[in-house]
Amino acid sequence: MFSCCQNGECVYPGQCRCTKDFTGPRCQYSLSNCDIKAVGFDGGYSCKGDSRKYSCDIYCTTKEEAITHTCFFSEDKWSPPIELCNPDAHSFDPDALARGEI
Repeated sequence: MFSCCQNGECVYPGQCRCTKDFTGPRCQYSLSNCDIKAVGFDGGYSCKGDSRKYSCDIYCTTKEEAITHTCFFSEDKWSPPIELCNPDAHSFDPDALARGEI
């Protein structure tokens, strides 16, 4: 028997209408699986998606240098993996200067 997950509504046999935070044939995938903000990417991006995947053109300096990254909701991972533009900036200790370490 076909049933919808995550409070999705059955609108036709084998078809669900999902709540705003879920997708998939049975609403079984969380949209947060492919949330570009959750990755903590520190550059620019432009994204679009459908019920199966989310794709983002991401760049560190200019849009012309953008690389397309895709995340399938069912896999919960980006391909190719997303790398930060300034990985050292995220580990900066603001008190290091006061301690004379910088």
